[in-house]
Amino acid sequence: MRHCGNIGKAGQPAHPAPCPKPRDTWYSTGRVELAGAAKGDDGDITAQAVAKLEGQSTQARRGTRHSIWMYTGAFCQEGESTVMGEFDLVEWYGHSRKRGFTTTHAMCENGHYNSTATKPFTVDPRVFNTWTARYVAGKEVRYRFLAPGRAVERRQHRCVENGNPANGQIPVSLDRCTAVFKGSWKAVVNGDVFGVPPTLRQEAAAEAAEEAAEAEEEAAEADEEAAEAEEEAAAGRNFRQPKRKKPFPTQTLEVKSFTIKSEEAPVLPTARPHDSVTS
Repeated sequence: MRHCGNIGKAGQPAHPAPCPKPRDTWYSTGRVELAGAAKGDDGDITAQAVAKLEGQSTQARRGTRHSIWMYTGAFCQEGESTVMGEFDLVEWYGHSRKRGFTTTHAMCENGHYNSTATKPFTVDPRVFNTWTARYVAGKEVRYRFLAPGRAVERRQHRCVENGNPANGQIPVSLDRCTAVFKGSWKAVVNGDVFGVPPTLRQEAAAEAAEEAAEAEEEAAEADEEAAEAEEEAAAGRNFRQPKRKKPFPTQTLEVKSFTIKSEEAPVLPTARPHDSVTS
């Protein structure tokens, strides 16, 4: 379904005709959302997701995104200021499939988010990874990433008035952040399709070249196997059939679990095991 503007956010109406500004075009492909997943008034909030970002696919499609996140309040609209907060446990893009991005948003002023993003985590999208976000009330947001066979990686985001996002600081006072994060939170798992941001195209091109080289190697191996099979067939012996090229796989976000809990609240499941969002 085509939408125009406010990329990836809920509540955007369908737009059958092309968008007036092509760069604002995006497509929703699947979404699971739970209202009232947590309340900041209860104190600390912890969210944890165990997910495989590509499902059965090992070839990502550019212009796609999978995300697991939480939000409270109203999203940014052009020229508006709203009270909102957002914890992005992971945002994964098809043009950069070996990296998972983690971002915190607090307040929307004049249509722009006050945000900070960490150095991306390196991920293997073909296996289940674990992302955790923990909001420590009145202090900071802590992110944790665990991949099979690797040490735990951690990031912290803090609200600091006039802070520097490059240093993990959200340029909003701690008091304002605390007030925002006391709201009622929604938990979301979704997929989107949209254009590749210009700032990431160079990096995407490098990854594309690497993937193209890998594809050439695989093609060469397939050709070699086919040649061997032909030789064996000519000799009248039993032989293995050459590998057939598989159709392009469906790109899937497979969620094993996504749990949210507040300081004094029980764990609330927000997605049943093996629910999926397909794009």
